[in-house]
Amino acid sequence: MLYFNDNDIYLEKDMTLEQFEKKVRQHLQSNTTKLAELFDKHPSAVKNLGAGIWDVALLNNSRSKNDIIKIFIKHNVPVNMPRANARILNVTDNTLMLAIKHRSLRAVIYLINKHKTNQKILNTALIKVSGNSKHKINRIIAKALIEKGAEPSALSHRAILNATTEGDGGLIHLLVEKGSFLVNQQCATLYLDYIQSSPYEYLIINKDDRNIEAIMGCLVDSKVENDKAMAFLKANDR
Repeated sequence: MLYFNDNDIYLEKDMTLEQFEKKVRQHLQSNTTKLAELFDKHPSAVKNLGAGIWDVALLNNSRSKNDIIKIFIKHNVPVNMPRANARILNVTDNTLMLAIKHRSLRAVIYLINKHKTNQKILNTALIKVSGNSKHKINRIIAKALIEKGAEPSALSHRAILNATTEGDGGLIHLLVEKGSFLVNQQCATLYLDYIQSSPYEYLIINKDDRNIEAIMGCLVDSKVENDKAMAFLKANDR
């Protein structure tokens, strides 16, 4: 139960909301059992926590991080999600972007399933995760976002451009499979390395003519391969 006076909000007669948040932060660093007990004891206080507490939880690099996220989800700790009609999305302080930044798959899936999103929010999230440093978990998060409705081609295929900059062939592969295309030679090289294919072999199985230019760029140092590729494209009227 919450108590009020002119200056502060009290959870009990001897503990303010500020003191409650301080205890939460302490338990985030040391004792998840006590954190769960604190949340169970003060459900009204949990509802009054600032969404910034998620940043503290997501920054936690201990083995208990997943347990902490589970506790936050169970108790519906307030989040800061962009408004569905927002013209500009702040990518630094909303909870979804923080979850992506800190690679918390559990938090991302919770946020996109529990809270309202729209195409702009999902597209921005996909672009954000594609710009993270190379890590396998990024592909899983990206797949979850795409399955929820994110468009890999949004903003002139910005997601695959970001993945190319980060050197993430696995994420490039996912984005191509979901509707993007190989945007340049570097992108094609990373993709071919990931699928362990030569440029010529890929041309034979590739059905998307948008990829041809980037793939051909990978053949510039091999006249034999280049001649074979040109002959194949001519024979198939591509």
